[in-house]
Amino acid sequence: MDKLTLRKLYDTEFPELYKKLQIGIELSDEELEKILSIGIFLTGLDNKNIQRLGYRLFLLYSKITDDYKPLYELSLNKGLIPISKFIENNLNYSERYGNIYTEINSIESDEFKWNNSYQTIGQFELFKEATESKLKSQIIVAPTSYGKTELILSFIDHTKFKKICIISPTKSLLAQTKKRIINKFGYRKIITYPEMYSDKDYEIIAVLTQERLLRLLQNNPNLKFDLLVIDEAHNILDEFSNERTRGVILASVIIICKKRNDNLVCKYLTPFLKSKESFKIKHISNVAEWYSVVENVKSEMFYFYDLENNKKVLLDQYSTIKDKLIDLQVNELGDDADVVITNCDNKNIIYLNSPKKLENFAFKLFSKLPERQILRLNKAASDLREYVHEDYKLADYIEKGVIYHHGSIPEPIRYFIEDLYVDIPEIKMLIANSTLLEGVNIPATKMFILDPCRGFRVIIMTQANSQVNTRVLELLPKFKIKKMNSWCAV
Repeated sequence: MDKLTLRKLYDTEFPELYKKLQIGIELSDEELEKILSIGIFLTGLDNKNIQRLGYRLFLLYSKITDDYKPLYELSLNKGLIPISKFIENNLNYSERYGNIYTEINSIESDEFKWNNSYQTIGQFELFKEATESKLKSQIIVAPTSYGKTELILSFIDHTKFKKICIISPTKSLLAQTKKRIINKFGYRKIITYPEMYSDKDYEIIAVLTQERLLRLLQNNPNLKFDLLVIDEAHNILDEFSNERTRGVILASVIIICKKRNDNLVCKYLTPFLKSKESFKIKHISNVAEWYSVVENVKSEMFYFYDLENNKKVLLDQYSTIKDKLIDLQVNELGDDADVVITNCDNKNIIYLNSPKKLENFAFKLFSKLPERQILRLNKAASDLREYVHEDYKLADYIEKGVIYHHGSIPEPIRYFIEDLYVDIPEIKMLIANSTLLEGVNIPATKMFILDPCRGFRVIIMTQANSQVNTRVLELLPKFKIKKMNSWCAV
């Protein structure tokens, strides 16, 4: 029997049924039964893309029907313990359907508890492998939001490594990593600037960007690290140009550290890498072991808004036909701020490329949102006015639940507003460029991309897998992406 492929599946009546499910058309009981039957079949096949499609059918079914029993069963069978525990604890599953088997499942799931949360089986196996291979160099490929920060913390062991360096791609992630280290291990000297190092330091943890690490190595020619952790390691592969030198600097500091210590243990962490062969660094022999996570918990939805033509479409990521877009009915869209306000969730990220653009958009949102009187927001705004300036615009925006973040904002204020976004539910809108987004853990459920550029390059920023990225890139030219106000992707 020939194996089922996406192309064969899309040559059946399935696309019409799936389209109705995606756009929210009411389905009959018979059609819902078909959805579950197809989902069960697809999740049992070997093809990873077909498995993910089957998983999405369960997610959409649960969302539409408010029946999470099938998703509970699937998540247990697939080892997605956080999902099954959430359904069990928060959606009254045990109360409604509890029996001896759910009790057994609950006890077994507790074996995957990590601190105050649960791990999937894939996460559990990753942490087990990383622990067993602590003294070996590794290339670890795992999706975003998969617990790589906790993984980094598990590498910190001064009985094995005296001098440890963690390379963070951004200053925001650097500060967040430092905070997590202090929270887990208590106060200790953590080097975040080259000037903080003394050659008398016997045990150190350095958390640095590649630029700061380069200065540290240049100023201290005898400094040798025992462990080097490279977060977002795919940045080594960035194309070099006069405007983009960070990839070369990152490769350079790895080479220097390796030359100074032949026994250096390197841990390369990335969500994007196809094979070990694509990660060769000139001048050093990379003997790192390869570990790639195949488990996928998230299933993103991509919507595109054509503001010039008042059109909204949904991307069918799994379709094999040339036109992967599904037209959706829409009222008057308005401008990009109207799209964000109409479609926002509890926590939202709005991406724009430059500080000027994102500050202008912050004012645009502020002008359209209603006045609010919320004590926590007023207190945060008052603190900013007191310590920065009484006419500081960001303070006004905070009172309406809007903040913005870019590299020109003083570092203490950036840390302050990052904490506000995490801790205060009423702050729903975070407008940022790439200084915040790369690798930083922030609790957003929707992302609005209002600018397709990063620096001088046209890109698409998602947390999906690379296959989806490629498909989205193919579609972007249809939406006149070089004109900022002509499109909006959610």
